[in-house]
Amino acid sequence: MPAASTQSLRRHSTFSISRRISSFTFCKHLVEKNGIRSIERITGHHRDTIGRLLRDMAEHASEMNEYLIQTLGLTPLECDEICSFVKKQKNIEPGSPNMPCEGDAWTYTCVKRSTYFFVAFSVGKRTQESCRRMMKKVFERTEQPSPQTKMEMFTDGNDDYTYVLPEYCADACLEYGQLVKIRENGRVVRKEKRII
Repeated sequence: MPAASTQSLRRHSTFSISRRISSFTFCKHLVEKNGIRSIERITGHHRDTIGRLLRDMAEHASEMNEYLIQTLGLTPLECDEICSFVKKQKNIEPGSPNMPCEGDAWTYTCVKRSTYFFVAFSVGKRTQESCRRMMKKVFERTEQPSPQTKMEMFTDGNDDYTYVLPEYCADACLEYGQLVKIRENGRVVRKEKRII
């Protein structure tokens, strides 16, 4: 393990007992879908303290993932996106300096199809760059495919994957399929399976 990771993991593992209990309590409240302000009211801790602990836990979780998730087997993977909003849902002014960090936020996700284990994710706008960041993590964390042991990947109809996947994997090493939902008047009327 690299020295920086060792120091970081050691730093995070030396939480004081009261801080560990607080972190555990905050996590329990978050799982129950409480917001930071409601956790502040329930626990009596200031929201900045809660935010700092959440950032520390998120950083620790990210470092643990980087350390533990390496050379995953070539089981079928499924990629999808989750849409959310940051600060504003509408009325983001074009060319605004806050445009990259406000409005719609897309989380590109990749999970193992059989266990729903999260292999990688990336948060950003719905662009090829966000997809590329997620795919980079996927290919760093999985075994390298070959023509004899191909990687199986399934996605929805988002074209970002069809442009980004060839940058990381040769066609001969990949079995790639899409499930495309055909909509009419906002309702799904049928689904098409495509092998790419």
